[in-house]
Amino acid sequence: MSGNVGLQIADYVVIAVMLFIPLAVGVFFAIKDAKKTNRDEYLFGGRKMSMLPVALSIFATFMSAISMMGIPTEVYYYGAMHTTFQIGFALSFLIGYVTMIPLIYPLHLTSIYQYLRLRFQSELVRNSVLTLAMIQTFFYMAIALLTPALALQAAAGIPFYVSVLIVGSIGTIYTAIGGIKSVVWTDAFQCCIMITGLMVMIGKGFSLVGGADKVWSKAEAGGRTNFLQFSPDPRSRSTWWSTLIGGCFMWYLHLFQAGLISNKNQLPPYFVLHVLQDLPGMSGLYMSSIFSGALSTLSSGMNALAANTVEDILQRPLRNFTEQRSTLMTKLLVLVYGVLIIVVAYLARTMTGSVAQMTLSVFGACGGPILGVFLLGACFPSGNKYGALVGGALALTLTMWMSVGNQLYGKAPPTLPSPSTDMCFTNESDPFLSEWTTNNSTWHTNASSMNTKVISNQTDVGYSLFLYNITYEWYGCIGTVVSLVVGLLISLCTCKWQQPTHNARLIFPFLAKVWSLPKVDRETNGKALEKLLDYETQIQAQNNSQMF
Repeated sequence: MSGNVGLQIADYVVIAVMLFIPLAVGVFFAIKDAKKTNRDEYLFGGRKMSMLPVALSIFATFMSAISMMGIPTEVYYYGAMHTTFQIGFALSFLIGYVTMIPLIYPLHLTSIYQYLRLRFQSELVRNSVLTLAMIQTFFYMAIALLTPALALQAAAGIPFYVSVLIVGSIGTIYTAIGGIKSVVWTDAFQCCIMITGLMVMIGKGFSLVGGADKVWSKAEAGGRTNFLQFSPDPRSRSTWWSTLIGGCFMWYLHLFQAGLISNKNQLPPYFVLHVLQDLPGMSGLYMSSIFSGALSTLSSGMNALAANTVEDILQRPLRNFTEQRSTLMTKLLVLVYGVLIIVVAYLARTMTGSVAQMTLSVFGACGGPILGVFLLGACFPSGNKYGALVGGALALTLTMWMSVGNQLYGKAPPTLPSPSTDMCFTNESDPFLSEWTTNNSTWHTNASSMNTKVISNQTDVGYSLFLYNITYEWYGCIGTVVSLVVGLLISLCTCKWQQPTHNARLIFPFLAKVWSLPKVDRETNGKALEKLLDYETQIQAQNNSQMF
């Protein structure tokens, strides 16, 4: 990066304050709740937390640094078509509202894993899906931690490993000592920081260009408003089909040699450092918003990983533990997961593609098979544990093969041409313009060469090459379909070993009528789970006795 642009003292002060507040909140709740040593208080806040901070916490967790840095990078290199993913996300919410909620809510379940245990009568299915979901969350946390490290490296020249260690340690410490209350209240604060930082950046950008209309016209002239992409080729990146269908499936389960930047994901902070350099502290505010996005995602994820481990995986071994020892075990798990995430984030620095691509690849490769297993149980009474295990395993193998193959051997998708310098929004006296003009061509050329260097020895032959070049936006859809179809076929072949379910409450309500399942009263009391287990066990026993 150039020597005349960087963080100022005011920026460092803003960043330091933002990083100190989460630690202070963690210490506060550690002292305040020192006598409350039970696991429920540590993991769930006693289930009595206020609605507003919880809502802000959820918002902050999903509005991650990955979105703040990854999406602008995707739009710059491949166009605004990527933003239509949000339509697919919106569709997934509507579909979930009419399918999943009517199924899960009346059962009084707290997680999808409990449903899988009930539906397939198998601890192995539940634990397999739970483990896969935890792995997905784990790698998502690592990518979320990688993002601010790239920003700090671009802004201040701090080595990548130092950035990862600082941000990862802060997130791990305040999550471990403060529990979920620390996570929620810190997330609420970080949500405000993120929104403020984004608004400052957007407002300053609009003022430099001359308004939203000029921003749009220049983006259009640069080929970034490419919304008419209807190619059915699954290798084409960000088409209407991949963003609508792929986005729906995925959610239904979040300047190189020129010396200016060393990774394409550093483009947003590089831009901000130039346009906000005349406003003391504003670059620091934007950097703080990136850190806030990463820390909110990191803390919530570590808390969830620890909760899943203690409440689901280690539930039986911890039965004889006191509440105090169980809580201590949970805190130690947060620390362990934090250290592992820091290590994986450091190793992930060599991955190609934007952080948005990395994240959605992980979500698709892991989330697709999980969704397929769930749909197998919720849609088809004949779906059984054998189909769920085989279908899920085969789908996971395929999607992981595609994802890893894409990283190692896949062809880099074509990027949009670099905008010409006569489209720049400032005059020649602006240092951002002069530096951009000097390095723009070299920078963009090096960006493309860096993406293609790992596949220079490829030949355009072979079916496997086609799989490697399928865009990551289809991973979730492919994983779901393969898991569902294979699972259904295996279930039909093994129906003698495990009979179809006769409990309409375990099938989507609108499909229970299609399959002519006997009607069951919708239980509303706290013993619904026990009754379901007894009912399902009795039905299976009757079927087994009839077989012999």
